[in-house]
Amino acid sequence: MPVLWLCLDPEDVAPEIQDRLRSLLPPDMEIVTQREVPDCREEVEIAAGWVSPDAVLQLPNLKWVQHWAAGVDRFTNRPDIMAL
Repeated sequence: MPVLWLCLDPEDVAPEIQDRLRSLLPPDMEIVTQREVPDCREEVEIAAGWVSPDAVLQLPNLKWVQHWAAGVDRFTNRPDIMAL
């Protein structure tokens, strides 16, 4: 099952926000909300929030990163991430 990982503390994501996200995502996509890389890292296809560059490298099936910060130079300046 594909996973959307919200790299946020669970209490920072109101239930109505999670419900809205579920309405926009494919029906088989699960939402996981936690700060650290989830155990289901093999299934994470989307990572959103305060995602670290090192976390990205732990997600072999990642297709999309949505970072909350305006500048993501710490991602684009890393050849190991840009090669993914």
